[in-house]
Parts: sequence; structure tokens; C-alpha cells
Amino acid sequence: MKIYSRDYTTLTQEEIDEWEVLNEKEIVRRIGKGDLAIRKGRYREYPVAVRHFISLYPNNHLDIVDLQQIEQLTTSTEEFHQIIVNPASNERSILNWIREEKAYFIIASIMKGFYSFGHHDAFKNRYQVHTQFGNNSELN
Repeated sequence: MKIYSRDYTTLTQEEIDEWEVLNEKEIVRRIGKGDLAIRKGRYREYPVAVRHFISLYPNNHLDIVDLQQIEQLTTSTEEFHQIIVNPASNERSILNWIREEKAYFIIASIMKGFYSFGHHDAFKNRYQVHTQFGNNSELN
């Protein structure tokens, strides 16, 4: 399953070219014989497809740049509030609305309350490994 109509596991030649240009612009200084480069990230300037492509799950990536569209997010949040306070709404109608409106940020915001996104502590904090006597481990 993927949440976008486009397949982000492949890039167009134009997107690759733009990414390569931005990669070169990221280099602030080269050290030694040029093998080591100091970079200043330009992730937010990458084409949308590139940001998806380099993520672990390209077709299910929630783009950080999309989360800066405050007016659109506010409008969607208000619409979502109207749906969840409606007594006639059920889980299926809520999920259908999220899918149809492409309001996946709502799911991410619910999950963010419980997980530390962007790093492996998301798993570690939720499922702590407790050491027992001997060489055994128990997943809690």
C-alpha cells in the first residue's frame, strides 16, 4: 500500500540532475585532497520526489515541508474536528476522510505523542529490553 498516486521509488532524469546540483551546493569546504567535504544540508530545497526517494519508505513518507503549510493544515484540522464530534461518525468514516483528503499528518500527529520520530529511540522507548540472568533477553 502507498499513500501517493506517484511511485517515488524512481526519479526522473530532471529530478536527479537537480539533486546533483544541490548536492554540490551543499559542499562548504573540502579538506585535504578533496576526499573529505564539509556540507551544509539543503534537504528542504530538494525536489519533493527526492525527499521521498531518500526516505526509508518512499511511497509512505510524510514530508516535513508539507507540515509548514499552516493555513491548509488549520483548515484540515477544523474539518477533522467537525467529523470526530459528529455522533454519526464511525472509525471507517474518519479513516475514509483522512484518505480522501490526504490528511496523513493527523495520523502522524497522533503517533508523535507516543514515539520519538526520526530515530531509533522510537522503538527503544516503546519496547524496552530487560536483561535476565544468563544470556537471555526478554522483550517487554
